[in-house]
Amino acid sequence: MVIGNGLVAKAFSSYFTDERFLIFASGVSNSKSATEEAFHREKELLLQHLNQYPSAIFVYFSTCSILDPDLKESPYTFHKKRMEELIIQNNRPFYIFRLSNLAGHTRNPHTFLNFFYWHIKKKESFELWKKSERNIIDVVDVFKVCNHIMQQQLFLNKITNVANPENYKVLDIVKIIEDFCQTKGKYKEIDRGAGYAIDIADIRLLFQSLSIEFGDHYLLRLLEKYYAGNEV
Repeated sequence: MVIGNGLVAKAFSSYFTDERFLIFASGVSNSKSATEEAFHREKELLLQHLNQYPSAIFVYFSTCSILDPDLKESPYTFHKKRMEELIIQNNRPFYIFRLSNLAGHTRNPHTFLNFFYWHIKKKESFELWKKSERNIIDVVDVFKVCNHIMQQQLFLNKITNVANPENYKVLDIVKIIEDFCQTKGKYKEIDRGAGYAIDIADIRLLFQSLSIEFGDHYLLRLLEKYYAGNEV
């Protein structure tokens, strides 16, 4: 069973009729401006489904931003941490996957890549924290990793980070998008931000067995895959 209709829910559509798992993919769509009402709505929906399907393995998607020194104290990451605790305290089998920034087909303007891509494409101004780093991974690769873990019953009742082995400097991401769009972005560089490490030791060996290739051109491949032909 899959709860939700966004990017992650669609990636896990093969589980819609699988009653062994309850995949909760109905989260807050805008991590930066979400309200307490939105957080409360997700909490109530989560508790409802925890109680309604007690025999299913509960699968929840959290965020690697919990590890980010710039974001770990934000209302969104605090909320995600609280949801993790509710699931763990429920005393039932679970998977909690902390995801980094996802790339995929989505109209959500608040995803990391969508924000920068469309601001550059439309020549809209934005601030760029030049010391910040972000981790980007294809939602298809997330599905491959999580699906394998679930089917093989690996890391049950654990929190597992699912992310790219490498971070990107946000300034470098913007430059790659500029080259891809052949458009110079309108941004002001701010001397703020930081990088942070994401521990993926548990899943690193899965990348080769699942034929997931990252490397120097991974981000460009994602832009070609999801943004080629997009017009303003």
